[in-house]
Amino acid sequence: MTLQLTNISLQYPGATSPALNNISCQIKSGQRIALLGENGCGKSTLAKVMCGLIEPDSGDVILNGKPLGEGWNGIGLLFQNPDEQLMASSVENELAWGLENLAMPPEVMIERIEAALVTFDLTDIRDTPPEHLSDGQKQLVALASVVVMKPDFLILDEVTAFLDPNWKDQILEKILSFSSKMGILWISTRSDENTNADEIWLMKDGLVIDKGNPESILTTEKLENTGLTFLQIRSHAGAWERGGTSKIEVIDLCFSYTGMQSQVLKNFNCSISAGQITALIGPSASGKSTLGKILKGFHEPISGKIEVRDQDSGFTAFNAKNRLKQIGWAGAHPEVQIFAPTVWEEVGFAPANQGLKGSDLENRILGALEYVGLDVDEFRGKNPMSLSGGEKRRVALAGVIAMNCQWFIFDEPTAGLDYKGIHQIIELTNRLKGQGCGLVWISHDLNLVDQLADSVLEMNHCSNIR
Repeated sequence: MTLQLTNISLQYPGATSPALNNISCQIKSGQRIALLGENGCGKSTLAKVMCGLIEPDSGDVILNGKPLGEGWNGIGLLFQNPDEQLMASSVENELAWGLENLAMPPEVMIERIEAALVTFDLTDIRDTPPEHLSDGQKQLVALASVVVMKPDFLILDEVTAFLDPNWKDQILEKILSFSSKMGILWISTRSDENTNADEIWLMKDGLVIDKGNPESILTTEKLENTGLTFLQIRSHAGAWERGGTSKIEVIDLCFSYTGMQSQVLKNFNCSISAGQITALIGPSASGKSTLGKILKGFHEPISGKIEVRDQDSGFTAFNAKNRLKQIGWAGAHPEVQIFAPTVWEEVGFAPANQGLKGSDLENRILGALEYVGLDVDEFRGKNPMSLSGGEKRRVALAGVIAMNCQWFIFDEPTAGLDYKGIHQIIELTNRLKGQGCGLVWISHDLNLVDQLADSVLEMNHCSNIR
């Protein structure tokens, strides 16, 4: 079995340069290929062309000597964000969805689904709606829903970006266990995730610029040429004392989602200080994002209270209405919170609603775009939804920073970013801290947490344990 691309080119409407530029490559059954490149270089576009989701402007996609046809071609694609491809009412129904669309006989469907539930350790949650699962569980379900169709080729687009170390290991173990049965293309911005590949392709500016085994490709010189080496982090650890000693106190907080018997947070207590980066860590489904959404004001707790202290008035109640105004929130999935037709309008939406106009609004937008490293001339007129995952994340962060808040909550702010993007997010986080802002950094990247955080709050299902 061979999947071959010949002279593939594609340019999106309104773009000034091609997303793919005369690319030729091939994957054979049982082969593990890693595709590395910076955000925006064309990796996800290439993946969508390979499985038939996007038709190229020119060139051919050939599967076993024949042009790629419509419908199911035996090429599975797993997105970075599993929410984009989960749609059924339960885990079991999710596994059945693809098989039903293939008109699979019922007895074959049942056999495959039962086997997949066991293989992917999903038996205990077979009746659970996917929206009630953690990111790690969702990604496992999404992977199972593709593998149950027995594809000949499997394309994985940054599938571990939002996972904690334990879930990342589980996903990788599952993928390696069946990699001999199909051709696999693993897309990543992280050079440290690809040592198990048979071959690595380096991509830059719509071109595959190099190919080879890991030993020949993962060299400092070649990675630097592709923008994939990690830049040195300048340590800013230690609290700043600008603008007083404001602090948010969370006291005996309890919360559970509607329809769920167990509590996500139970008698939870913590303290967050201005001028500091507070890291929130813990396994998937331990309540990190839920706590962040409660702090922001998206959810109301069952009981408990949230207070804020400033240097003049002491502790006062910090209700949800005020938190919505005074705390900036950047969620783990930026596409959920961006909606305007252009980057300029997206970043300017919140400050415009705050009453800014004219040059004040323009300067606020320019400053926010500069903060996240997006060139205004290149990005101001672009549709945010046409950008790469990493670029969307920076647009979402710019929209939050433009609110000029004292407090910020960043949920997995570096997930899916290349090393250059990670460095830019680190720098903007430290700049906000230097201005006296208090930041909550929710992350599974313990190396970054170790270097950045002034304090660490470790969660373990309902409570804080450190």
